[in-house]
Amino acid sequence: MRIGVIADVHGHAAALRAVLAALSPRTDRIVCLGDLTDGAGEDEACVTEARTRDLPAVLGRHDRRTLERGGPGLSPESRAWLAALPRMRAVEGLHLVHDNPIAPAGLARGMWRAGTFVR
Repeated sequence: MRIGVIADVHGHAAALRAVLAALSPRTDRIVCLGDLTDGAGEDEACVTEARTRDLPAVLGRHDRRTLERGGPGLSPESRAWLAALPRMRAVEGLHLVHDNPIAPAGLARGMWRAGTFVR
């Protein structure tokens, strides 16, 4: 199975559509590793695109911040879909995460390198 992976769209709907169009004929499935939104731009269009395509996705840091601010510009359906995304999930034997699965704000406190937490 060929799986296409997208991430860090940050509200750029035209770029998302272009990447999905390029990946669709070449892959059996597309997954999203989060950050569809950035609290500005075309967040609603990006979430709707992922939601209506039923893309398996995980919640990213920017998505979480968008929701913490009340999901400005998102429809109730898109806000609910985004809020229901897990931080981690398994798809076709792959473990999907956006960032540090142990400490979601890990970049603010340090980074993981070669399996060791570095401050």
